[in-house]
Amino acid sequence: MSTFEYLSVFISIVIGLAVVHILRGVVQIFIDQEAKPFWIHTGWLFYLLYFLPFFWWFTFDWRHHETWTFPVFFFVVGYAMLVYAFCVTLLPSRAERGVDFEAYFFRNHRRIFSLWAFIKIVDVADSFLKGPENVAAMPGWYLWYAVFFIGS
Repeated sequence: MSTFEYLSVFISIVIGLAVVHILRGVVQIFIDQEAKPFWIHTGWLFYLLYFLPFFWWFTFDWRHHETWTFPVFFFVVGYAMLVYAFCVTLLPSRAERGVDFEAYFFRNHRRIFSLWAFIKIVDVADSFLKGPENVAAMPGWYLWYAVFFIGS
């Protein structure tokens, strides 16, 4: 087992917990007949169900990293933890029955978008820390995409 494979287990667990949190929340919204879903909030939840496997897949690019130090490992794990924190902020862990998700979303929108902007800043750092080969392989629109999400 390589160092990356060993360390990626922890990252996979954190991302897996985020997936479980979102799936559990989506199912609770679906079965709670008193819940009041909000289309923007629901869109974010389904986007996260796409983004989390995407994030896990592109974490695999770290396999080329030769020397693992704790600060580099902590950066990568911290990124996964930040994504998990975003998921928990977007969807409460303990939602009472009949939650009005529009009110919840607007009550927490500053935290939600601040965390998302921070995730995008860390994403840019992550892309550059993977090395010059990774930067060269990035599509031309990537930085515009990051600037758009950080600014919005």
